[in-house]
Amino acid sequence: MEAKRDETEFDKWFSTYGLITSERILGQYNINLPKKERIASIVTPASFYRRLLKIPLKNVLNGIVLQQANDYHLYAQKLYIDYLLSGESAKPPESQGASTREELEIERQALVALGDELNQMQLKQDGFISQSQKKLITLSDELQRQLSNKRASFAGFEARFSVQLSDAITYALIYSGYHNNDDADGKRIFIAKMSEYCKASFTAEQNEELEIELTPLFAVLEKTEQQIKELLSSVQELSISIRHFRTEFYESILRILNLMNMLPEYRMDAEQDAYNRQLLSFDKTLGEMS
Repeated sequence: MEAKRDETEFDKWFSTYGLITSERILGQYNINLPKKERIASIVTPASFYRRLLKIPLKNVLNGIVLQQANDYHLYAQKLYIDYLLSGESAKPPESQGASTREELEIERQALVALGDELNQMQLKQDGFISQSQKKLITLSDELQRQLSNKRASFAGFEARFSVQLSDAITYALIYSGYHNNDDADGKRIFIAKMSEYCKASFTAEQNEELEIELTPLFAVLEKTEQQIKELLSSVQELSISIRHFRTEFYESILRILNLMNMLPEYRMDAEQDAYNRQLLSFDKTLGEMS
């Protein structure tokens, strides 16, 4: 259920922010497609390229949510800075509000501990980004090598259909949904999409010839899909943890504000607080289902 919710929210975010970011990431992966195909490769749900982009885009989304958690943390720290500078925390134990001040100190210590945990989460996120990027770039390079090899080996086939078979392969990578099917169906649909691009019906012999010729490419696609599944499991766990941190800081702020409002002689500087709240001008539901 959590994974399904995560996917739905990711798709919603992708439709708003993902296109420009995706084009940049494709460039980093040395995947150079004409503009029309590039856009189709990103927005088509069945696209292998869109599948390849899912991990780095989730990393971007997680990074945004992590920054929001950091902003909440910074705002909470500013609340305490203003509180400490007011002298309220230094009042003697017998003065009014002593128990509330004790609770505020407990909350402050908890905030420090939570901040340390957030720093560790940032390191974990950075490590995963580096690890996943290295793996996916390696797989992308393997794919590009296979596509280059096919340009040479398909010369005779291209003469029969007057098309670039490498373009037909790209078309199939975008529209076949190879990763959504089992091995046999995936290959059949992939070759059918190539046939669709060529505007021709392949004979059974041609289908068999293509399947044999494309075996190394299919192996790369299957290897990539397996790696993506493993990385998706990890990135979804990170997503849950990062959203949890954002919630924890938000709830901490609510508790701190409630306690500060209970102090009989302490009043926050409204102008300063309004300035500090500029940090929080973001969509706090990003990454969550509405």
